[in-house]
Amino acid sequence: MQFTSPACHENAASPASFRHRCDPHSAINGNEIGIRIFQAHITCVIAPRWLSACVGDRKYFTFKALFAGRCSLGSQTTSDHRRHSDRQMPDQGQQSPTNGIVFIHGVGGSARAWQPQVESFRAAGYTPLALDLPGYGGRPAIESIDFEQFSDDVEAQIARAGLIRPVLVGHSLGGMIAQTMLRRKPQGYRAVILVGTSPSFGRPDGDFQKKFVADRLAPLEAGKTMPELAAGMINEIIGPNADPKGKEVAIASMAAAPASTYKACVEAIVTFEERANLGHISVPTMCLVGEFDNNAPAAIMQRMAAKIPGAKFVMLPGLGHLPNLENPAAFDEAVLGFLRDVAFE
Repeated sequence: MQFTSPACHENAASPASFRHRCDPHSAINGNEIGIRIFQAHITCVIAPRWLSACVGDRKYFTFKALFAGRCSLGSQTTSDHRRHSDRQMPDQGQQSPTNGIVFIHGVGGSARAWQPQVESFRAAGYTPLALDLPGYGGRPAIESIDFEQFSDDVEAQIARAGLIRPVLVGHSLGGMIAQTMLRRKPQGYRAVILVGTSPSFGRPDGDFQKKFVADRLAPLEAGKTMPELAAGMINEIIGPNADPKGKEVAIASMAAAPASTYKACVEAIVTFEERANLGHISVPTMCLVGEFDNNAPAAIMQRMAAKIPGAKFVMLPGLGHLPNLENPAAFDEAVLGFLRDVAFE
């Protein structure tokens, strides 16, 4: 899916929020949260922080599907949670919670799309956490969402994993979420790698934005399904020399995305606006993009990097919008090299 950013547009309006009342008693009784104790910390399967918020002071939470998240309300067993946790955080117990790196996927992606990085970064001594965003990877489909809700969810997953000031790697939509998280917690992360993303999408009611949404949702509204559309979507965004296995993973992830989740994410993207915070980003930052990325063109990402103090800009030759899958070795070398070179506080 393409989302070339009209960075010159006006600031986005804040998306409307909605609320559901949280009943702490039914929430607790309806969830059996499987936990595993690893050395000095507890790793829990992913469950948003609204759980503790609702128990403590009966606050409202803004997105029921996010609360269900990894710990679905009802019948999921501890062994089911353990199997899901093992897939999401392999060998977590043998890694350090202070050396975490969190991978956040884009629209139509999944935790599975980061599997090459999970393996290589674990081998390099990091504690990798590849996330499924709300509505992806078997999580309940969503109807609408905004970037504060995305950030709430990712922050909760990080907390449940026991990671302390991890590095963030955000691709496309995931890069937008990472930028939102940096505004919310400027020193909450050791470094950030922004991949094929943008600092803004302009006004959600602008002509460009309306056309963007309409063009991407029209095939679904005409009766097409995500499995029918997936291959065409991926072929439009990858470079000419994409690894066939990576392309296969990308198509499978896109095909598995519920149509309502895809729609919600497309509608969320056009509300994104974080340009005002670029100059306040104070952690080591790399802006990375593929040469043939038409969704987040290199020129846009280079301008973005220039507005972030001390940020490094890297363009990977021959790659498109999915560099971590198109050429995992080149992507990993760029990110690991950047992390070796920066000084962490």
